[in-house]
Amino acid sequence: MTVPNDLPMQARCECGACVVTVKTRPKARFVCHCQYCQAFTGRDYSDVTPVRGGDLTLTGAEHVHYKTYRRLPPNLARGRCIHCDQPIIESIGPGPFKTFFVPSRTFDRPALLPAPAFHAFYNRRVADAPDALPKHSGYWPSQLAIIGLLTKA
Repeated sequence: MTVPNDLPMQARCECGACVVTVKTRPKARFVCHCQYCQAFTGRDYSDVTPVRGGDLTLTGAEHVHYKTYRRLPPNLARGRCIHCDQPIIESIGPGPFKTFFVPSRTFDRPALLPAPAFHAFYNRRVADAPDALPKHSGYWPSQLAIIGLLTKA
C-alpha cells in the first residue's frame, strides 16, 4: 500500500513543543461558537478538524496541560501547550471511540483540510458569520449535527 505524498499531515503549537501528526486525510471540519470553545481558544469561535484516535499521534504530550470546562458529559479534555499557551488538542470518548479535535489553524498545510461543514452553537456567537454554511443553534441541534458529521467521517 502506498501512502499519498501529502501525508502525514502535521499541526503544531506556536513554539513547536507539541506536534500532532495525522496519518490519514481528515474528512470533516466544523466551526463551534460555544462558550467553552470561546474560553479555550480566546477567540469568537473554534474552527476544528476531528480526527479518530487511531489516526493521530501527539509528540510532546508532556508539554500539554489539559482542562475540562464542563462537569457533565459530553466534556472534552482541552489541551494547551504549557510553553506558548496555544490550544493544540481536544479529546472525547473512551478507547477505540476516542476522537480528537485539532484546531484547524494549527495545521501546516491547511489547504489540504476539508472545508467547514457548518457552524455549531451559533446561538452563542459573538459575531455573525458571513457565509452560507448551515448554522445550528441550541444544544441538541448542534450536538446532533456534530454527531452526524463524525458518524459520516
